Amino acid sequence: EDHFTRGGLNSIAMLPSDQVLLSRALVNHDGLFIHSSGVIIHNKGCLFVGNSTAGKSTISEFLMKDHLLLCDDRNIVRQINGAFRLYGTWSHGDISTVNSDSAPLHGIFFLTKSDRNCIGPITDKKIILERLLTCIIKPLTDPTWWHSILNIVEQLIVTTPFYNLEFDKSGSIVQEIESFCSS
Repeated sequence: EDHFTRGGLNSIAMLPSDQVLLSRALVNHDGLFIHSSGVIIHNKGCLFVGNSTAGKSTISEFLMKDHLLLCDDRNIVRQINGAFRLYGTWSHGDISTVNSDSAPLHGIFFLTKSDRNCIGPITDKKIILERLLTCIIKPLTDPTWWHSILNIVEQLIVTTPFYNLEFDKSGSIVQEIESFCSS
């Protein structure tokens, strides 16, 4: 109790509970809390999405040398005036560096560890929906929440480019990501 009153905790309840509370509140503000790594590259928000062990922290380590890492494990995407923005959070994974900055969302990349480095577009909206829903942090859900979240996800899928990003541990994928963000 004394530690909390001195401001020693960065949590409302406990960190997992904060995520559940935040994901419930964000939907009322056209937002999603996503299991992802967020990086700002050339003033463009890039979201690297995947479940545990997908490589979010690995991609973050590659990119944070020259770009602004928002968070390597949980980020927020919100629609404001018809456009989506990416925001960092405090809820990090392996890398304790976090930043609350934001940037216009430029693209969402689904991560796959591989023996090659490549980025390819995903055009099948059903595949995007299936993959994205597994990475959205969910509260105790009810039909109202699902209706709201699916409306936001539909807008995200319609307005944002999605990609498969395959990468190895060499770090060579960084050049391809930077080229993508320069275009």
